[in-house]
Amino acid sequence: MSDFPRDDRPSRSGWQPQEGGSSQPGPAWQQPSSPPSQGGDYQPPAYGSQQQPGTPGTGGQLAQWWKRLLAIIIDGLLIGIPLAIIFVVFVGVSFTQTVEVDPITGEITKGGGLFAGSTLLFQAASLIVSVAYYGLLNGSDRGQTVGKMALNIRVRDADGGGPIGVGRGVVRGLVAVLPSQVPFVGFIWALLNGLWPLWDPKRQALHDKAANSVVVDA
Repeated sequence: MSDFPRDDRPSRSGWQPQEGGSSQPGPAWQQPSSPPSQGGDYQPPAYGSQQQPGTPGTGGQLAQWWKRLLAIIIDGLLIGIPLAIIFVVFVGVSFTQTVEVDPITGEITKGGGLFAGSTLLFQAASLIVSVAYYGLLNGSDRGQTVGKMALNIRVRDADGGGPIGVGRGVVRGLVAVLPSQVPFVGFIWALLNGLWPLWDPKRQALHDKAANSVVVDA
């Protein structure tokens, strides 16, 4: 028999210890809680880690239209300025050395075909340079031209989020550049293609749709 007085006051939890040393489980709030097994070292997803709506599998959040526009301007200047200088030198020399102009009427009397051929040759070379630039860089593992690097955006596959590869990069560049070389139609195409991401649900331009690509934040 213990010398300590017995406390017969009711417990707040409604539970009384039983004589004989046995005990009943304590109230639920005293029980240790453990999450159910999830088959391994399961960790719940961190808050805010979900993908952005409408961007499944793209590898990032879709880039805003103004970023794409600035990247195009940077790339256009990077390619256009050297090509313009070469055009002035190449076609200018060709014109002065092969073309004769009537001083009275201003009409070309000699060398017109050679000058026109030089112009077309330069235009074809410019197209190849532009498509190679966009195809190789947008199709690389980084998926970035110089303009996209400056704006921290990149080209990715619309389904898996990985690189699109050089082949699809070239297709993407051709669809973007080639129609713009056609007189009269070129301006309308360039304008429509450039504005298309503004209302497209995936913010794709027409050349993105041709290559099944998207532009996302890097």
